[in-house]
Amino acid sequence: MFTPPNRSLQLQLALRQLHQAVPECQTVLLVNSDGLLLAAYPPTTAEDDLNGGEAVAAMASVLLRLAMQTTEHLAQGVAQRVLVQAPAGILAVFPVGVDSCLALRLAPDAKVGLALQLAQQATTRLTSLVA
Repeated sequence: MFTPPNRSLQLQLALRQLHQAVPECQTVLLVNSDGLLLAAYPPTTAEDDLNGGEAVAAMASVLLRLAMQTTEHLAQGVAQRVLVQAPAGILAVFPVGVDSCLALRLAPDAKVGLALQLAQQATTRLTSLVA
């Protein structure tokens, strides 16, 4: 398999592969712990912000941080993911390393189990890229 030399290109490739592998995936985002968007697929523009850009990145980061604090406070270990299901769609957020997270926006009829499994596998590769 071809490996792009640039880390940014490698991140884009990993996000694109995940997006293509997950049926009904709308957006895949890589976000830092401050809620800033590191990479997205498909790439976002200012017009897309409410649907997959900086706003979703910030919300994903906050959701994961709250989940981490909650599970720590309840002595239940480290949160493995956050899943928000609503009538119009699904947001799944996974920790990537110690300072980033992966967020997937899915259609409401998405195969959630498959999406979660593929996203969890992608976090391993992404962790090595953001380290």
